[in-house]
Amino acid sequence: MATKEVKDVGLIQEFGSLIHVPNGLSEKDRSEIVQRLNRNAANLQLLYMRYKKDHWTIRGRHFHSLHLFFEELANEVLAQTDVIAERVVGLGGVVVSMPDEIAEHATIGQLPAGIHDTKTMLQRELQALETMEVEIREDMERADELGDPTTNDLLNAVLDVLEKQTWMINSQQADLD
Repeated sequence: MATKEVKDVGLIQEFGSLIHVPNGLSEKDRSEIVQRLNRNAANLQLLYMRYKKDHWTIRGRHFHSLHLFFEELANEVLAQTDVIAERVVGLGGVVVSMPDEIAEHATIGQLPAGIHDTKTMLQRELQALETMEVEIREDMERADELGDPTTNDLLNAVLDVLEKQTWMINSQQADLD
């Protein structure tokens, strides 16, 4: 099935470009930060979609609690995505937002088609979270080096949410062994 494209009219800023923002950060530094934040935005959007898939396809004796659990995780990730996206725009960038852009910039990978057992679901999400947490720590360090405490603080808040999710998902596995 071919995807339909919307005609590109009225474009005011191309993806990958920056508009001038007089915030004391150089264009070069803002560009690097925007690229890093866009990778995080892509990962968060993909993680949201993964959690929704888990929410819709969970099976087994823990169905109800895990159905609600994945919905809660998805909502938390969606809130963090918005914060990252607004920072990208605030730095003069264009945020990753369309499926092809998300696939190109995300580092956690899409889930395979079909329905998988609960243990596999949880393990895959733990792997994705670990990847994201490592990258966010690197991005925080780089933001600090570039003199951007706002991005550092924002990423720290995202990291806090993801680390809590890691703990919660890891704890869910205890009943599955």
